[in-house]
This record gives sequence, structure tokens and C-alpha cells, in this order.
Amino acid sequence: MANNCWNWVLIEGDNDTLDLLENRMKDYDKFNNLTDWTNHILGEERFDKEKDSPYDVVGTRWWDVDWDVMDRDNQSMTIQGDSAWGPVTHLMELLAKEFKLNILLEFDECGNDFGGYCKYGPDGIIEEHSVTYRQWMYEQDKHYFLELFKLDVEDSGLYEGMTLKEAKDDITEEYEYVDDITALEMNTLLENNLKQTT
Repeated sequence: MANNCWNWVLIEGDNDTLDLLENRMKDYDKFNNLTDWTNHILGEERFDKEKDSPYDVVGTRWWDVDWDVMDRDNQSMTIQGDSAWGPVTHLMELLAKEFKLNILLEFDECGNDFGGYCKYGPDGIIEEHSVTYRQWMYEQDKHYFLELFKLDVEDSGLYEGMTLKEAKDDITEEYEYVDDITALEMNTLLENNLKQTT
């Protein structure tokens, strides 16, 4: 069973190009594989499904786009959905180059412990940023990051059997990217939990 990777994509371009792209992308269910679907989006048989792996063409084996939550206006389209194991990086770079688009792809996958974003333009990759899942959650939403940490401390017994000093040292080393206020909140959660368990 694949680990689902969440993809959130903002595509910016002219209205006619976005119309074309949206119509072709929505034909996903008419194809048995991503390679043929990608050819359909491009409007030509560029890839051979017998020779070109969907991982090489798209970046993943499947992508379940949730069209019900698509957001669209004259200059942008936002789509999102799960893919298998990793993000749809190759497809987004291909679309940006082929259709002269600006694309922001954000992704995260907790099972394989990664998250981040890629920015693409008509010439390809502009910027890439990939970190651990927890760091990505911290960068996106510190409140949610603290909720995840609280679950670790309270429910998983992650720091069980450690002294308070050992646990704090572990936090300092593992979460070196957090700001001082977040680190203080993490230490408070840890102190409260370790007091309750001793």
C-alpha cells in the first residue's frame, strides 16, 4: 500500500491556457495510466507507456485530484489531491515549460517524513525546498506543529523513561529549527507530561 503524499498546486497563466489545461486534466479517469494521461494533457504522444515509467514522467504512480475543491479564476487554478509515495514534481515542471506557466507545488508525506515546495516557471525549476515532515508542519502552521508534538508527548510515550534533562536535550537537538517561543512551549508540554507520569 502506498503512502499518500498530499499535493497542493497553484497554476498561474492566461485564461485560454488554463481552460485547455483544466479540460484535459479532468479527463484523468479516461486513462489507465499516468503516461497516457500526460500525453493527453500535452496534446501529443510524447511518452510511451511501455518504456516511460509514470515515476519518470509525472513523479509518482497515481494522482487522485479532488476536482470538487478546485479553485479557478481567469489567471489561476488551484488543485489538490493525494499521490503515491511522492509529489507530482516532474509533471508540474513539464506543464510549466510546455504551457509557459508559473506553478507552485506544495507537498507533504508524514510516513516518509518529508514536506516542502517547488516553484516552476516557463524555463523549469525556480526554487526547491524540502525538509522533514515535522519541520514543514512547523513552517506552515506552528499551532498544528505543537498539537502534533503534544500527541507525541502524551500519547506515544516518546519521552517515557527519560529524565527531563535528557528529553529537553533531545528536543533541542531534534527540533533545532524552532524559534525560542515554540521551544519554550514544547518544554512546558514536556515538563507537564513528565510530572504527570512520575
